[in-house]
Amino acid sequence: MIIYSNHIILQLNRNKVSLIPEMLIRNDIKIATVSYIETKIAKNFNLDIDLASELELDTLMSIYKSAISGYITNSLFLEQINNNDSIGLLDGIQYNDERKEDKWYELSKSAKSGDILLFMNLDSDEVYGYFNHAALVLNVTPELAEIHVLHARNQELGVEADLPMDKLNYAMLNKNNYWRKYDVVILFSVDGVTEDVGFSITNQATEKFKSYAFGFRGFKWIKETTCVEIIRDSLKLEGIEIISDFDYISILKKAFDGKMMSVVLIPDDILLSDNVTITGF
Repeated sequence: MIIYSNHIILQLNRNKVSLIPEMLIRNDIKIATVSYIETKIAKNFNLDIDLASELELDTLMSIYKSAISGYITNSLFLEQINNNDSIGLLDGIQYNDERKEDKWYELSKSAKSGDILLFMNLDSDEVYGYFNHAALVLNVTPELAEIHVLHARNQELGVEADLPMDKLNYAMLNKNNYWRKYDVVILFSVDGVTEDVGFSITNQATEKFKSYAFGFRGFKWIKETTCVEIIRDSLKLEGIEIISDFDYISILKKAFDGKMMSVVLIPDDILLSDNVTITGF
């Protein structure tokens, strides 16, 4: 249980609105997530950034990661958001803007088999995280700037990589009804996934999950998976862990108070893994 105290008063004063506490908490967690992403990008790409804070990037990442997992009353975190000390790397990144085609081209050039794509819809009312969807990169066609993905689409479309929509390019991202809702796309590589390992993972995963449905394992007699679990379990085929069974950090695990049979992973859990590196955005 989160105890609302001086933090809520501080929030109300800062925002000048009377939002309910849950909305304020959710807002700060999203601020922390965006800040964590931008700081991770700055570190991974060795970007020269100008911040008011004198803290090192690793320290900032630790502060934001702690806030995402619920410790939003941390004084260092409050100092950062009250100073509005944003890097701004994600400002205006919207792939459904025609001016962003060059960004998609650069991202696709960096992708390889076994990588991970995370997607975010700016207009989503998602409660439990920043990202809304995840997909495993099967292969890339560089000349077409096309990324073929395996993913748990939804209950209607199921789990596969056999539809035209699963070959993701800039036009598809803009025109396909499934994809065009996503504004932000981030590419991650996984520690230990070389090109050969990536091919092995994707070949095994394509075969293993082709009979699965999208779902949260509510029925023992139905093979179900989610967009994050399919990635975690695909990497496990080669003995690679990105999210251990005892290291789920997402706030979602706290939401059901023991009322679910199993913990549900969300795309933010991939972002927060120490075993991934941002390689495109």
